[in-house]
Amino acid sequence: MGVKLYLAQLANAKPAGTTALLDAIQAALLNMRRAKYSRRAIIIISDGGDNHSRTTKTDILQMAREADAQMYTLGTYEPPAVRHRTPEEFTGPELLAGISEQTGAGVFRCGSHPTLPIPPSASDSNCATSM
Repeated sequence: MGVKLYLAQLANAKPAGTTALLDAIQAALLNMRRAKYSRRAIIIISDGGDNHSRTTKTDILQMAREADAQMYTLGTYEPPAVRHRTPEEFTGPELLAGISEQTGAGVFRCGSHPTLPIPPSASDSNCATSM
């Protein structure tokens, strides 16, 4: 699948149900072990809220320290005034920042910014462009 197709699907996604974010991150880290390129990155697009995982934050932070991959987070946070936010959504930014910091990657916020900065290491021509 191309990047444009992924972006189109993301634009049309309707959030619903519960979120097992930490379980998804664990699966990504386990899959990353089989990656053929030496430079590895995981991009997490989320509000950071997790209300359905079996994996714990401590487990993910340990895996992130051991991973040979940078984990960039793109936070999709809503302002508190927009709607009632769950406790998981309030702690989401801290969770995402902690994950990125463990791997030396960047934390970005979606919002009013028309473009997001791309760290020099992420735009290197040796990086894989598939998601």
